[in-house]
Amino acid sequence: MDLYGEIRCGLAHSYLIESSGDAEINTGYNGLHGVDYDLTTKKYVFWVRTYFDEFKCAVNHYINGLYSSAESLTYLEDSLNNRTELI
Repeated sequence: MDLYGEIRCGLAHSYLIESSGDAEINTGYNGLHGVDYDLTTKKYVFWVRTYFDEFKCAVNHYINGLYSSAESLTYLEDSLNNRTELI
């Protein structure tokens, strides 16, 4: 199982899940997490709204950490300064 390669790279580059098994992209809220994987059926389900809610929560947690000094803005700045630029 290569979650990063099959889900992230597939969705970012091909707009689909590149899986050797079955996959589904669902716009509902029924997932426990944004991405579910069933070992028995080898099926991925990408729950778009659940994933968005988890992402939003993580961003809010990071922003609150910046206010409380639990997080460092330096890491974000370093990441943005060293990114590849698309021309």
